Amino acid sequence: MKKIELISVGELKFKELKELEKLYEQKINHFVSFSSRSLKDVKIQDEEQKKKKEGEMMIQLLEPKDFVIALDQYGKKMDSLKFAGFLSD
Repeated sequence: MKKIELISVGELKFKELKELEKLYEQKINHFVSFSSRSLKDVKIQDEEQKKKKEGEMMIQLLEPKDFVIALDQYGKKMDSLKFAGFLSD
């Protein structure tokens, strides 16, 4: 079975979002092994240094065989169905 691991920085602050995350994790696990991991928020004022440190923390978690998809608010926009198709390809 394929595995998806979501790695993010910082904890969810709202109880409702945590509950929603658990709900989606249960639904996704019917199709693929899914887990999520939150890294500690980096306390650096300089935004570029902060991003660099967060990136280094994420890279340390990767294996050579891993396929990485970075999600970014300025990246290519996809609805849920397009994203699901992208993942299945």
